[in-house]
Amino acid sequence: MNATEQQRRDAETARKKRLDLLHQTLRDAQAFAKIVDARSAEAGPNIVLRALSPVVKGEQLAMFNVDTAAEIKGALEIIDEFKLKAVLSGCAEAWKVVDLLKVKNVPVLLGGVLDLPRSDTDPYDANYSTAAVLSKAGVKFAFTTNDAAHVRDLPFQAGMAAAFGLSKEEALKAVTIYPAQILGADGQIGSISEGKVANIMLTNGDPLEKVTELKYLFIAGKPVELRSKHTELFEEFSRKK
Repeated sequence: MNATEQQRRDAETARKKRLDLLHQTLRDAQAFAKIVDARSAEAGPNIVLRALSPVVKGEQLAMFNVDTAAEIKGALEIIDEFKLKAVLSGCAEAWKVVDLLKVKNVPVLLGGVLDLPRSDTDPYDANYSTAAVLSKAGVKFAFTTNDAAHVRDLPFQAGMAAAFGLSKEEALKAVTIYPAQILGADGQIGSISEGKVANIMLTNGDPLEKVTELKYLFIAGKPVELRSKHTELFEEFSRKK
């Protein structure tokens, strides 16, 4: 057995252990929720199980951070077993199980669009075209950057997906109304309509293009100052020859 094969086996063993632990934790949370509902003093101050109680009762959205096809399948099995209201986040290999995602009707927060493929045998554009594959299959999805440090790159992820088969209209929705719908916040944000929070930006071009400049920004209806140290430095060095 070579080192790569051993690493794969070790990773699979670790994945199964995490799934077993999650199964047991959710079962404990179900039991805890029943005790709390019965107003029993024996419930005790278990912070973890108390926090999970609304999740196992279907009152609160559960988010599974998964990437590989095996992880996605495992999460879907847990969602089915515990009848959870859930969303999958990450989903680098969603293109491999898109039919299953459609059947299960579980929304996806798609990340890693700008990353390299996970495997040497995957198509070079696997990550770029996954959004188009999900859209064509009718899977509800939105874009995510997977971390706070790269939030500013979110429009570029949508733009790259649009360059690899996703319509521009769907790309724009996947960073506006679709995430709001998936997270249950579309009554307040995600689109411009009467009664919603007025988060509005005005640009000089396509908001998903890198060369587009942001001209005006309003958060909750109030204008936001766009001048910053970054813009001042840009202007200063642009004048230098």
